[in-house]
Amino acid sequence: MARYTGPRTKIARKFGEPIFGEDKVLAKKNYPPGQHGLNKRRKTSEYGVQLREKQKAKYTYGVLEKQFHNLFDKASRAKGITGEILLQLLEGRLDNVVYRLGIAPAQQPVSLCSTATSWSTAKLSTSHLTQLSPAMLSVSVKSQSLSK
Repeated sequence: MARYTGPRTKIARKFGEPIFGEDKVLAKKNYPPGQHGLNKRRKTSEYGVQLREKQKAKYTYGVLEKQFHNLFDKASRAKGITGEILLQLLEGRLDNVVYRLGIAPAQQPVSLCSTATSWSTAKLSTSHLTQLSPAMLSVSVKSQSLSK
């Protein structure tokens, strides 16, 4: 599975928020990266604001453009408010559920351990592990003892 492996601090400085967790560099250099980072920015257009929010969601949940596009298509076909359904789909991903449960220390390396065989799921095959709700996830006794 592909994931972003570039400089995380630069992305956090780009948005001005600690997307990948607390960062000492962001506290010191609270301006965008690059040669013209300290210069005043122009007012961003509505499209620029929407693009920035989309990119922020992609980096926060660790998905690439193709995965995000597929989730958006699924959310737009469903009944209800598309934005809320999209966030529900992103929050329901296995790597995010494992992170929210506190089993994984950070959101980025969760993808590496989410395919491990120590996770037990109720009546699910490995092809269904990409989308889980927190109610469907059950942690084995061995995994619970490791997290304490």
